[in-house]
Amino acid sequence: MLKRIVRGAFSVVVTLLLATLVTIASTASADAARDETAKCGGNGQYACWFSKAKKHKSVACRRGQFYDLLTNACWSCGNGWNRSIFPIKGSQACHKPPRLEHKKATYIRKGAACDAGKLEFFDLPTWSCWSCGKGYNRTLLPIKGRNACVQGIGGKYKKAKVSHYRKCAAGQFVDIRNGGECWSCPAGYNRHITPITGKDACHPAIQVSMRTSKATLA
Repeated sequence: MLKRIVRGAFSVVVTLLLATLVTIASTASADAARDETAKCGGNGQYACWFSKAKKHKSVACRRGQFYDLLTNACWSCGNGWNRSIFPIKGSQACHKPPRLEHKKATYIRKGAACDAGKLEFFDLPTWSCWSCGKGYNRTLLPIKGRNACVQGIGGKYKKAKVSHYRKCAAGQFVDIRNGGECWSCPAGYNRHITPITGKDACHPAIQVSMRTSKATLA
């Protein structure tokens, strides 16, 4: 009689143990399948309370332009011009450095009777009178060469031209990615510290309610 009772109890324990193992295995399989199909909350995935950010447009400066921090805008000076040290909105925002301009000398006549009042000069190798013209001086290079005369052209200044201001529409914000892009988070979310292209770029906004009440003396 006692052996029958022991055998029966053992059989029940084994059955319960096998049922428990089957349940655990089924639950694990379901969790794994859910992890593979879920967009969040699974193994190696971001938490479900975060959200992606949405990209709207680029506000980066284009080629040939430069960004000015004080005006939050993209400006340009044009080909051959550089940004100077003066304020971006001033008349000297752009600078063209000084340069040398060469040209050929003009033949006047044969002989040494040159008229200095007419900017003529004598060239010994050719025994002739030549002229470089107003504003130009004779170089040490051959008189018949294209660099026989030179003129120093000083630096120039001019205004810079604004292209566009780096601003986004209401409800959007600028991210420095690719020189500046406009992004936004869903309603009720704020920008997170993670990369803007990540699935957790936005986090739920935390609202703190401050309520005041009068104390009553009992």
